[in-house]
Amino acid sequence: MAKNRSLIPSVLKDPGKHPFVFIFFVTIVTAVLGNGVSGLILDSLCGWLDQWTPLTKWGWQIIVVMVLVLVLTLSIANLSAIIQRLLGKRIPYVSKVQPMGVEVSCRGLIVFMSVYKPGQATSAESAILHHWQKKPRTISHCWIICGGTDIQAGATKMLTERLVEQEKVIEFIYDVRKYPNPEDRKHSLSLLLTAKNIDDPNYIRQLIEAIYIEAEEKVGLTENEILLDYTGGNKSMTAGAVLAGADPDRRLEYMHTDFDAQGNPDWSKTEMMAIDISYRVKPLP
Repeated sequence: MAKNRSLIPSVLKDPGKHPFVFIFFVTIVTAVLGNGVSGLILDSLCGWLDQWTPLTKWGWQIIVVMVLVLVLTLSIANLSAIIQRLLGKRIPYVSKVQPMGVEVSCRGLIVFMSVYKPGQATSAESAILHHWQKKPRTISHCWIICGGTDIQAGATKMLTERLVEQEKVIEFIYDVRKYPNPEDRKHSLSLLLTAKNIDDPNYIRQLIEAIYIEAEEKVGLTENEILLDYTGGNKSMTAGAVLAGADPDRRLEYMHTDFDAQGNPDWSKTEMMAIDISYRVKPLP
């Protein structure tokens, strides 16, 4: 008996497990409610309004039906979400990769500092210069997520100092400041990654979420004004960036480049790619 009593709650909680039971249940409930609402509103309420207003009962019924049609139309507009719940699947809204147009600009930029080799450019520097050289120039803030080693931290410091000397008037944020974890205020996050969290996609996702919050609250940048470039990250960092950037209001990019004879990327020959992967991501229970 206990198993039967728990069937309806389980169907309502996860329609995808029992789709036919859910449809049958919704059909019965809809029919009962429809008859009740029809008798209560179209007959009783409209009859009462007929007595106290100049409009006739028939006129009030037309108005009520038009309102219900409008509500139904707005509900159908969210049909994809309803189907998603029924099938228990994540339905992509948009998924495309295309060269970034020359007209695309940003006020804020988030980049990963890639593995540094003396004498070679990095993807972070190439991304920064790409947006700095755009006319009209709009970029004003850049967050650099640096992973793993003191060498990369030192390379990040040298990069920002060199760009500042070249009159690149951008505020670079890459230091050891602590960001409140938006999902757990007891723990903080840092742009300087450690060997422990550099391979944790969830940490990267939370860190980027915290950057978006800081950008809006302290700098006044909306999510749509920021570009998230994940070119220089390792596989786990890229996964975290994609999860954070999948929101429809956020913008992702990466740089497509050629490689030299030694297999090193040539960041002087790059093509900026715009990534639109607007999915609704559903966490596992």
